[in-house]
Amino acid sequence: MLTEFELSNSNLTVVAFDNHVTAVDVRLRTSRLRNHALIKQGHDLLWVFPFYAREDNYADENIAMKSDNLIAMSGKELIQVNGTDAAIVTFHGNFHHVPNKT
Repeated sequence: MLTEFELSNSNLTVVAFDNHVTAVDVRLRTSRLRNHALIKQGHDLLWVFPFYAREDNYADENIAMKSDNLIAMSGKELIQVNGTDAAIVTFHGNFHHVPNKT
């Protein structure tokens, strides 16, 4: 799992990640997930003063296996910074299986 990365000169570290399956329908090949990621972000303000923030990301995801080679995902995410709601976003994507040709 990716635990550290840099975005716009800010260092981000994943401190904790919880993932829970909340529902599965084998016949329809669907599931629902609930995730929580705790991220510590920091950067130096004016290259001198360290500034750090706590970011909590809560996501509810819907997953459907459309075929043996296609998984569709959609969901809604709440982003909190230092305990204050900062954004609510929705997302969706399709993931295709690519066979290993090595």
